[in-house]
Amino acid sequence: MSRIITLEDVRKYTNSEAFIKKYIYKKSNLKNYDSFFVDVFDLGHGEYNYNFKLEIQFLFCDNKEKIIEYSVFRINYGSQMHLQKQIEYEFNALLLLEKTGVTPKPVFCDDSCTFFPREYLVMDYIEGETFSYNYDMNKAALCLSKIHSLKFENYLSLIKPDNPFDSIIEECRTMYKKYEESKYFDIKKDIHIQQLFHKVKSIRDNSLTAKNEKKLSLINTELNSSNFIVNLEECYLIDWEKPIIGESEQDIGHFLAPTTTFWKTDKILNKQEIRAFLKKYYELATTGETAYMKKSYTDFENKVNEYIVCNCLRGLTWCAMAWVEYNDSEKDLVNEFTYNKLNDYLDLSFIEFVVNNYVNL
Repeated sequence: MSRIITLEDVRKYTNSEAFIKKYIYKKSNLKNYDSFFVDVFDLGHGEYNYNFKLEIQFLFCDNKEKIIEYSVFRINYGSQMHLQKQIEYEFNALLLLEKTGVTPKPVFCDDSCTFFPREYLVMDYIEGETFSYNYDMNKAALCLSKIHSLKFENYLSLIKPDNPFDSIIEECRTMYKKYEESKYFDIKKDIHIQQLFHKVKSIRDNSLTAKNEKKLSLINTELNSSNFIVNLEECYLIDWEKPIIGESEQDIGHFLAPTTTFWKTDKILNKQEIRAFLKKYYELATTGETAYMKKSYTDFENKVNEYIVCNCLRGLTWCAMAWVEYNDSEKDLVNEFTYNKLNDYLDLSFIEFVVNNYVNL
C-alpha cells in the first residue's frame, strides 16, 4: 500500500509556483497577479480518488483587486478500468462534456509526477446540495438528457465497447473471480449471483446491441447519488471516473437500479417512481433542445429494464470484490461507511431481494 497524500501535502504543493503556473496557463485574466495564496479543504474520497477543495486567491497591487476562484484537486489512486493514464482519460471526457453546462469545467491535469507524487486533475468546484431521490428526479432527467444528447465528432480515445453486455459480463466475471477464489466465498450467496449471471447472458443473447444503435452517447456508467450536485439552477454530474461511449439506457439502468440507489441513501425506488422518471426522461430525449432519441417508449423502457438487471450484477460483484480487498487490506483508500455498506449488500437477504424482484420476473 502506498502513502496517502495529506491535506498539508496538497497545501504545500498548490502554494508553489510550479502549480500556479499550470493553473493560470489558459487564464489570461490572472497572469499579471502580484501574489497568490491557496487554502485547501478536505472533500473526502471514493474508492479510487481523493478530492480536495481549493480556494485560490490572487492579489493585484495596481488596482488593489483580489480574485478568488474555487477548484477541485482530484488525486488518483487507481483505475477501475485498468488504464495506464486514468486521470488523462477523465480529463478528456470533461473536455467533451464542457458544452453541456452540467459537468465541472476541467482546468488541467498532470500525470508527470514531477512536482507532485501522484497524477491529479484540477476542475472547477460546483457549489450545491446533496442529490435527493425524493425531490430531484426531474432535475436529474434534464441533466442526463443534456449529457446523452451531446453531439461530438471524435471520442478523444474514450472506450467504445463492441457489445455492452459482453463488456459488463467480462467486467463482472473479473471482479467476482477475486471473491470466488477467496476464503470469504459463500456457496449460498453464489447460487443467487450465478442466477444473475445467467440472466444477463440471456439478455445479451436476445437483445439488440449497441451496433444497432444509430445514436450512441457519452455515458457516465456510475450514477449514484453522491456523484450529483444540485442547486437552484441545475443538477450537475461531477464524477467522471468511468465514462464510455455507449447506449444511454445503460446510464439510466444504473441510475435506477436498487444496487445504486441503496448505496448512499438506503432508498430503493418503487415501480411508480421508476416509471415517472422514465416518462420524464423520454419526454426530454424526444422533444426540444435535448431531443436525440428516435425509438419508441416501449423499446426504451425495455432496454432500460435490461440494463437494470445488468447493473444489479455489476453492483453485487463489485461489492464481492471490494469485500475481499477491504478484509485483506489491499486498498489504499478505505472508509468505515463503505465497509458497513458492503456487509449490507452481501447479506443473503439483500441478494435474494435483488434476484426475486429484478431477475425472477
